[in-house]
Amino acid sequence: MVGDGDMAALGSLESLGLTGGTMTVGAWFRTSAHTSQTRMTLFSAGPMQLRWTKVMGFQLLMEGAVTLGTFSNLNDGLWHYVSASFNGTTAVLYVDHAMYTAETHTAPQAAADTTVYIGRTDSEDTSTFFNGQVDELVLLNISA
Repeated sequence: MVGDGDMAALGSLESLGLTGGTMTVGAWFRTSAHTSQTRMTLFSAGPMQLRWTKVMGFQLLMEGAVTLGTFSNLNDGLWHYVSASFNGTTAVLYVDHAMYTAETHTAPQAAADTTVYIGRTDSEDTSTFFNGQVDELVLLNISA
């Protein structure tokens, strides 16, 4: 993905082999300090969402509630690596290979037909596109 408004629907959780309740997502990303957006979604799959905000940095949301946040400014135009994992009880967020935080959290397992999105929250979302570049996306059905 290279730019403003790019997105991809990757298929359902079931078609991607992500129905066991555990999941890890990781990607390199870069966004400009000059973006006018205050919130951008990088990844969304059922109850799990990774997004960036100007105030809280990268956030991991479970069931729409902010679970973990970096509180660091990552809109510097440089490449950063972000990953998040959830094993059914513990959510962990990493940025540039350093663990920011881990938290116990219970989230219901998403339906097998839930669509996985890169670059926005869902098919109806027109306001939180990821404005930047994404490279080397990894989706795993384990909690790494």
